[in-house]
Amino acid sequence: MCRIDSLAELADAGVCSFKIEGRLKDVDYVKNVTAAYSNRLNSICQKSKGKYTRSSKGKVHYYFTPDLKRTFNRGYTEYFLYGRKHGIGNFITPKSIGKPVGKVKDRANFWFSVSTSETFTNGDGLCFINEKKQMQGFRINKVDGNRLIPQVMPPDLKKGTLLFRNHDEAFTKFLKGKTAERKLPVKITLQVSPTKLTLTMTEGSNNYTADFSPEEKFSPAKKPQDDNIKSNLEKLGNTPFLPTETQIHWVNNIQYFIPISVITALRQKLLHTIPLVFTPTLHPITPAFGV
Repeated sequence: MCRIDSLAELADAGVCSFKIEGRLKDVDYVKNVTAAYSNRLNSICQKSKGKYTRSSKGKVHYYFTPDLKRTFNRGYTEYFLYGRKHGIGNFITPKSIGKPVGKVKDRANFWFSVSTSETFTNGDGLCFINEKKQMQGFRINKVDGNRLIPQVMPPDLKKGTLLFRNHDEAFTKFLKGKTAERKLPVKITLQVSPTKLTLTMTEGSNNYTADFSPEEKFSPAKKPQDDNIKSNLEKLGNTPFLPTETQIHWVNNIQYFIPISVITALRQKLLHTIPLVFTPTLHPITPAFGV
């Protein structure tokens, strides 16, 4: 049962939290499915023009493109959401059938080729439904150009047979690594006078500030300073922050020469003042998605 194409209608019906079925599923499934639904909810929020918003803070960047057909699935159905209809069950197999990847083009004793735009990897798991309406699966031992060499050639594999990939070796290996990162958008503002620097970082309704006063006044700069200073201020490293706007305000519009070492020290001082635990901003009126 897949509801991803109905999320907007479900939201309009009053649903504000979505639970993803994950019983007995592995980490790859959780990463892939959660990312797919999260991206779709982001799109719904963006198109709603303020009607909907996320209950969680920050923005998640995914390092892969989620695809519901590339991890465990038995095929998908909308069940009876839009009325009673046939084809809501898979009576051929309870196992994962995966994603359709093309039809067998040629076949020899030890290899076969597929008419497809998909690429294959050593270790991929493929399957097909034979003439007896039974699922047969096998592993690709080697990919040699457009020829796929299975560990054991299935005797029922014929030209024109539709193949599914129920184990995507390359996708699985990628999902084992870092696949997502959540960042909190922040605005950075630097106030500059000849006798004082004030650095402010704004995250939601939270403001954090750090000051620096030189022993001697800053001297006027001989060339523009904005780009170098902004570049340094935005080096937030492994912190959970993502700079979305950086401004520098020069008193009386006079730019001063400020050593980068001073900017670095001020930035580090500010980051050390920010607590690691944040109180989330509540949206008591606007529906908030909980995924």
